[in-house]
Amino acid sequence: MRVKSKLFCGFAALSALAALCVFAGHARAVSQVFQVPCMPGQTQPTCFAENAKLDFVDDGDTVDVRIPGAGNHRIRFTGVNATEQSVYNSNLARQQGECHALNATYLTTSLINRSNGQVRLVYQNKLTRAGVRFVKDIQVFIRGSWHDLNALLVSRGDALFLPNGTEFAWNREYMFLMQQAASRRIGLFDPTFCGFGPDQDIPLQVTVHWNAAGNDTVNVNGEYVRVYNRGARPISLAGWWVRDSATKRFHFPAGVVVQPGDHVTVHVGKGDDTPDTFYWGLRYPIFNNISAAKQIGDGAYLFDPQGDLRAWQIYPCRIQSGCTNLPAS
Repeated sequence: MRVKSKLFCGFAALSALAALCVFAGHARAVSQVFQVPCMPGQTQPTCFAENAKLDFVDDGDTVDVRIPGAGNHRIRFTGVNATEQSVYNSNLARQQGECHALNATYLTTSLINRSNGQVRLVYQNKLTRAGVRFVKDIQVFIRGSWHDLNALLVSRGDALFLPNGTEFAWNREYMFLMQQAASRRIGLFDPTFCGFGPDQDIPLQVTVHWNAAGNDTVNVNGEYVRVYNRGARPISLAGWWVRDSATKRFHFPAGVVVQPGDHVTVHVGKGDDTPDTFYWGLRYPIFNNISAAKQIGDGAYLFDPQGDLRAWQIYPCRIQSGCTNLPAS
């Protein structure tokens, strides 16, 4: 905020040595950057942080904030990806979105409200962006201590873990928390959360070939997802889709049927579809290769037309019962 300059001059008595003048110039708040542990409750690694005030919750993984001395900014949560919201409104009852989207939005809104609108933006690189949005970890102050809001989203199954190669301090923790949620079959990993069916009794399996032979960027079709029917009768995949941890999706067309014991394959690149082989049509690979240094992994996810997550494979596997939807062998 700018304050107009004012000059205050007070003149002392004749015996005074000089006049006393006080000048109040332009006053402006300055953003303060400090260091904190990247994850509350731990000592290492450390990250940079700034305090901010909430303006608006856009959806489950994006908020608008005011940073003192640095203005208004839209912040994308690092390491997590909620399902898509379609109607945005300050009245929560008027919001709309895909199954699970509003659960993430409600959780984000309620926790920031409990923090009295105060949030802490934590990051490794101040300039990390997703499009026009800055990418940060979001922490809230509740009951006398700071809590990682992003971690709460994935631990409750309200968002998928989304690996980040720049803001990587949280990757290992969020992957583990998501696999915990998957092993408990909560949130996104509850296959009947959005409703029962279709063909709820047919067990399905997803596998992902994430490391193409040779150069992934050249051999794009070397990345592929397979969907297996482990049931006793055929299943139609019309209207179903597969996706990665980001927002890329492949929608199965009408007429796709998988026979018992059989599978269909979706290659990431371009090609001509056949009854059991499909092509995503992308020009680049989308499944992250495992990186031990930055704790990067990924996953492939199969959703039914209601928005229920019915089958998945997450890698690298931290918790055996959470890596896939099938019982551990």
